[in-house]
Amino acid sequence: MEPKFSLDKISYNVIKKLDSLKMTLGTVESCTGGLISQYITKHPGSSKVFINGYITYSNTSKINLLNIDKKVLDKYGAVSKQTVLQMV
Repeated sequence: MEPKFSLDKISYNVIKKLDSLKMTLGTVESCTGGLISQYITKHPGSSKVFINGYITYSNTSKINLLNIDKKVLDKYGAVSKQTVLQMV
């Protein structure tokens, strides 16, 4: 039995919806290591909506590329609500 929801279906539907709304998408990933970008870009037509993706796995890359506050990383860690809120 095919799963009701899959990353393939979700990413395909995201592309179609964004295209119909004339919107674009950029991603910022950390521990997913680019998996979200991979699923989005595997579908034909994704280049119409996908503009870029950042994989900021290390704390240094979070600080340098995303301007995440080092104090937040030091206090709460990379996998925390506080850090994620600064990534969006």
